[in-house]
Amino acid sequence: VMALRAVRDLVSYLPLSCDASTLPSHRVTDPPHRSVPALDHFVPDDSNTSYDMKHVLFHLVDHGRFFELMPNHARNILTCFARMAGQTVGIVANNPLHKAGCLDIASSTKAARFVRFCDAF
Repeated sequence: VMALRAVRDLVSYLPLSCDASTLPSHRVTDPPHRSVPALDHFVPDDSNTSYDMKHVLFHLVDHGRFFELMPNHARNILTCFARMAGQTVGIVANNPLHKAGCLDIASSTKAARFVRFCDAF
């Protein structure tokens, strides 16, 4: 049941075809120009201190919802679908919480595959 819910959630972010008119758009109740004062505290002043990029994304995307692809693989980079102003966006972000966000072969491959997948639409 959990797998079916995950597939349903993933498909809700994807267009029906490569035609731009089929891009999914959702009603937004989050104001697009909202102030997010919490962002001032997530990124530490000390560059040697790690933070979780997922917490930053939570405050940036609509309703704090995003669908992360391969969350347990190459955790030093995030690849996810989210919505901003009701439109689906693909997000690639380094995650300093794991391996200080440094790119390695696994994370580079993960990011490249995600970008190619997004480019298919």
